[in-house]
Amino acid sequence: MYDDILIPLREILHNNEIRICSNPECKKIMVEGYVIENGMEYYCCEECLHTEITEEEFIELYDDGEGDSYYTEWDYCIHTLKAINKLVEEAPVLQAGELGIVPMTNINKLNK
Repeated sequence: MYDDILIPLREILHNNEIRICSNPECKKIMVEGYVIENGMEYYCCEECLHTEITEEEFIELYDDGEGDSYYTEWDYCIHTLKAINKLVEEAPVLQAGELGIVPMTNINKLNK
């Protein structure tokens, strides 16, 4: 029904490696956060991380920096993020259902 919006957005997200928080209650576009098991899941903050993984589990996965789970920042093109954010804000269908992306509220603070 909304494939004309969803398919191109998924391609933009995939092609630009834009991460979305894995917490189903959050789904924010991420510029920094936790990578779990080399990208199986992503969490934007400790609060979201701890909905699925305890601090002890994360420390074990982190493995003193030798594991495949860590905290990082991504260096995205600000224009790409703003375009995605605008699309999400203007298309309520993107904020619900399967994709459920939440627009970034602090996007104007980014200066990359």
